[in-house]
Amino acid sequence: MLKRIKLLGTLLIIALVLGGISMCSTKEFGQSYKEGYEEGYATAKRLNHERNSPAFEKGVQAGVAARQKVTGWSTLHLVPNDYRVYADTVLNTKTGAAMPLSMRYVRVQTGTGAHPLGWLRSTLIVVYGLSILAFIILLIRFISTLKTGEIFNKGNERKLRWMGILFLVTYAVAWALEGVDYAFVKSAVALENYSVMMDRVSVAPLIAGIIFLLFAQIFALGRNMKEDQEFMV
Repeated sequence: MLKRIKLLGTLLIIALVLGGISMCSTKEFGQSYKEGYEEGYATAKRLNHERNSPAFEKGVQAGVAARQKVTGWSTLHLVPNDYRVYADTVLNTKTGAAMPLSMRYVRVQTGTGAHPLGWLRSTLIVVYGLSILAFIILLIRFISTLKTGEIFNKGNERKLRWMGILFLVTYAVAWALEGVDYAFVKSAVALENYSVMMDRVSVAPLIAGIIFLLFAQIFALGRNMKEDQEFMV
């Protein structure tokens, strides 16, 4: 029993380290949140001001018409083949001059509405949703059991173990979804001066899954100790 707890504890530490490395290698979370919040606030303020204007209604109609014409799109994670080269340009409306640009994330229209692995993607999404639903049900049942005072029992061990397994399933499914989308993008898009990369999945479900499995082993140890004390008495 103790060997399993030590093993799960070691896996948890490894997962935390890998998660920290993954977060440090991406754009700073705080800055991203600040940029998104400011952009969203400015957009909401502008829309609230223009909501009752004829221009707003005209823009809505144009947006609906444009959406109907879109047959398929993908968000690409790009890495330049040469970091020193700014191969693209964007217009600076303040000065009217073109500014050098090096892209990292872009949204492109692929020109096809049918995903070749759409059935697999839909299946994975269903599995992901069912896993989350099952976890919520188990969590509610686990909390209800704790209220009765019966903590260290086999039922709670099974609930914790299954909650950990479900987290690991969602982690695996998330990677599978990324792989399906990446395979489709690689087969449909190739950009000059850039390489299309596969996005990384958050390591949080992996860490949560190991934590729940660790708790399940701790509960099992507690139950065994409780049974030994009752037997001695």
